[in-house]
Order: sequence, then C-alpha cells, then structure tokens
Amino acid sequence: MFIMDNHSSHQGKKVLDLIKQNPQCESLYMPVSSSPLNPIEKCWAVFKEAWRKYLVINSRLNILETTADLHIHKVLMAVRKQIWQNIALRGSLDQWIAVLDGDVQ
Repeated sequence: MFIMDNHSSHQGKKVLDLIKQNPQCESLYMPVSSSPLNPIEKCWAVFKEAWRKYLVINSRLNILETTADLHIHKVLMAVRKQIWQNIALRGSLDQWIAVLDGDVQ
C-alpha cells in the first residue's frame, strides 16, 4: 500500500501507471491539508528549523566579521599614523630606518 499526500508529483501519470502495473499495490491519498498525519512533514519541519537557525547564525557571523574588519582597520590606521608621526618627530625616513635597524648613533 502506498500512502501519499496530494502533491502533484504523486498524482502524475508515471506514478499511477506504476501502481496499476502491480495489482497487489493499492494507493491511498491523504486528505488535503493533512500535514500532521504525514511523517515526512515532521522531518521537513526539523530541517527547515535548522536551516533558519543556520541562516540567522550565518548573517550574525557576517555582521561580526564586518565589524571586526572595521575595528582592525581603525587600529592599523592609528598605528600607521603613530609611525608617521614618530618619523616626523625624529627627522628623515633614513633616520627612522636606522632606528628600526638598531643603528642609532
């Protein structure tokens, strides 16, 4: 016995022909809007809920990643600014490179 919901794919010619070819088979269609009676609907509900949670978590991670990128960029720009200010205070770029290399006189 085949118990099927009323989805159009379950009522197609191929499905009906297959059932007719096997006289020992019988088909039973569930009533319209009988999702609670259909076990596969419970599986789909679990899958859909997991998918929704995944989408929410993924979007939150993207927001966090973007926010972290902005903060990293701000920190790097502040460090860059500080380095250039130190170069200006110390004099020329050659002097700053000498400081970095440890060749201070």
